[in-house]
Amino acid sequence: MATQDYPTPFLTNPSQIRGVTWAKGYLWDCQIPSAPNPFNMWFPATDYTEEIYAPGQTRRIVVGHQVVEILGDMEESTVKVDFPDNDQCVLLDWLETWVNGVLYRKDGTVATLTEGTILMRFARLDYQRRIVQMRNVWVYPKNKVDVTYGSDVTTPFVNLSCTFGISQLSIQSASEFQ
Repeated sequence: MATQDYPTPFLTNPSQIRGVTWAKGYLWDCQIPSAPNPFNMWFPATDYTEEIYAPGQTRRIVVGHQVVEILGDMEESTVKVDFPDNDQCVLLDWLETWVNGVLYRKDGTVATLTEGTILMRFARLDYQRRIVQMRNVWVYPKNKVDVTYGSDVTTPFVNLSCTFGISQLSIQSASEFQ
C-alpha cells in the first residue's frame, strides 16, 4: 500500500474560510474582544441568525390607587451564529470556560446578567468585503454549543454552532462608521 500525504486535519487559521466562493451577496465577520487570539480580531462567521421578539400584551396591575400597565409575556431574543474554530479548538475551549464561569461558579452561585454578558461584534460584508452594517451584540450563554468535526479530505474543518441570549443590540449602518 502506497503512503499518501493527507491534508492537515482542520483549519489552521479561521481566515482560510475566506477562500470559499459564497452563494450569497454578503458575508459576516465576527469579533469577540474578550476571546483569545486570533478570535479577538475579526474572523469569518459562516451563518448569523437573529430572533428578535417584541413584548407581548401588556397587563394591568393595581398599585395603591393607580392602575399601571406593565409588559406581559415576552419571548427571549437570541442570536445563532456558526463560525469555524482552529485546529487547537481555541474558541471552543474559551466558550466552555466562559459558560462554566457564568453558570457553574465555585461559590455555587450563578453570575448576574451584567457579570455574564460579553460583547460580540458582527460586520455584514458585501462581495468586495466592504462593511455594509455593524452589529454590536451583548450576549449571555443560552442552550448549547454544537461542534461539527468535518472529515472531508478536501475541506477539513471544526465548526461551532452557538445560540446566545441577547441582552443588548446596537446596529450601525456603513455611513455611521466610515
